[in-house]
Amino acid sequence: MIPETVKSLGIALLMFLIMCGSAVGDDKYILWDYSSYTTDKIGFGNNPWQAKPGYVYMVVDIELENHGYSKFDVSPYNFDAYVNDVLYTCAHATFDPSIDTLPIKTIQDGDVVSGKVVYEVPKGTREYYIEYLIYWEYNFVRKS
Repeated sequence: MIPETVKSLGIALLMFLIMCGSAVGDDKYILWDYSSYTTDKIGFGNNPWQAKPGYVYMVVDIELENHGYSKFDVSPYNFDAYVNDVLYTCAHATFDPSIDTLPIKTIQDGDVVSGKVVYEVPKGTREYYIEYLIYWEYNFVRKS
């Protein structure tokens, strides 16, 4: 028979390990970071992309490092932005030639890739977060 205090300690340890599953010490993880700025238009010339009234383009610069996965699929379509619990997908302006777009490619273990994804979000957006569409298949660790 296992004493109750040992059972409780075992459960607490198990919960701690589950909650700490995204530690950099894990064998496999995607180290990433992102930052952003906003603008009313994307592109140059006579026909730039113009944000809808009441919206701005949020340009998010994403950097990804594959640590331990044999492959990791990267695409602007794989990242969503959440503003006030509302999901925003990448805007068509992401693919304007003036944007250093996050490439569509598969990176191997040890590879690093970076680029930008554009979202059309409400003016005044200050707080947001970015999420990989199938994040539960990968262990993401934020640099900052």
